[in-house]
Amino acid sequence: MKSKSAVITRSFLLLCVCLTIPFSLFAADFSGRLSSVVSYYQSFYNYDDSMPVYLYGMLNVKDITEEGLSFKSYARAADDVKNQQQKQSKLYYAYLEQKNIFGSVDFKLGRNYVFTPAGSPLVDGLELKYRPFRSFNVKLFGGGDVKLNDEYDEDDQVAGLEIYGDLASFSYSVAYLNKWDEKALTKDLAGLELSYNHQNLIRLYTDLQYNLLSENFSYALTGAGFYQPKWDITVEYLYSLPVFESTSIYSVFAVEEYEELFTRLRYKLDNGIYTYASFTNEYYDEYPDAYVYEIGINKIRTDKFQGYLTGVYRDDSGDENRVGIKSYMSYFFHRYAVTGIGLNYDVLEKSQDDADDTTYERVWVDVTSYLNKSINLEFKVERVASNLYDDYFTGTARINYSF
Repeated sequence: MKSKSAVITRSFLLLCVCLTIPFSLFAADFSGRLSSVVSYYQSFYNYDDSMPVYLYGMLNVKDITEEGLSFKSYARAADDVKNQQQKQSKLYYAYLEQKNIFGSVDFKLGRNYVFTPAGSPLVDGLELKYRPFRSFNVKLFGGGDVKLNDEYDEDDQVAGLEIYGDLASFSYSVAYLNKWDEKALTKDLAGLELSYNHQNLIRLYTDLQYNLLSENFSYALTGAGFYQPKWDITVEYLYSLPVFESTSIYSVFAVEEYEELFTRLRYKLDNGIYTYASFTNEYYDEYPDAYVYEIGINKIRTDKFQGYLTGVYRDDSGDENRVGIKSYMSYFFHRYAVTGIGLNYDVLEKSQDDADDTTYERVWVDVTSYLNKSINLEFKVERVASNLYDDYFTGTARINYSF
């Protein structure tokens, strides 16, 4: 029997095709993207072949009505040709949107991601925005709480409120969100987001989330950025404590706090070429603290070449350290042949005399071919190796059509 998520997603893809017929009778503006993906890989523990097949569909329709009603959607249908794994079809979002009703009201109706400092749920329902001033805006939302990796349950509900705005160089957002399972309150969260930008030279920001059920902070990010034409510095502090629904079995177990202090210096060598160095101090309750050093160079594509090279060293103050490199190079030989090669290599060093180091290696080659402005092909072959198990290969072929 097919799951509800699979039935909903495949019905939606069929509906998108059917909707193009009546919408085309009006002055609607269509755009979108279809992607067909075929993957292949072996399981490293039983060597069974798996061949997942995906169809991704994105459809945007503008100006359905003279008032500017639009429709936006994104979904995928999935299956495994070899019947080795259960691949879920998913409806990521699908909603009608209307802006500037009475000059200051917007709405979204359908399945939609809602982003607030208190949480970012995927909601089957309604989102309303009231924007009377730049300095004061209100957002209300509510409906079914969607979990993409679980079966859809109509008893799961979510609702929330956000007040936000900009005041010169200062922006703020205050939010509240709660979730319900039948009659039980499963999450009750409040959030605050503040940001200050001084002439794009200095940026200060903080993002806080408070769990009202357990009466403690569940997330905090505060940082500062300093920017000059040739260099920039970022300093951040992160605190995280997992939040489980009150009805989940995991809510009765103790969870571990995680803290992190991050610093990064980035320097512009030339147009599109950046080098950087970063230091991260990771703090744990039950495990040794770790110190992570990273240095690298990155070339974005401004002509025919792009790539990066990064070295990482992680010292966990215990029995295991990690040394690794990440590299990738891509060259635009022709629009039919944009070719790249990459390598990730890690060594987990163990200080015990009777323990061997663990190695992990990924090497891949990819090719992208632009047939025309609407269609391109992507191919990737990857070899994965470790001294813990035998080598295995993965492959992906993808065709993308934009309209």
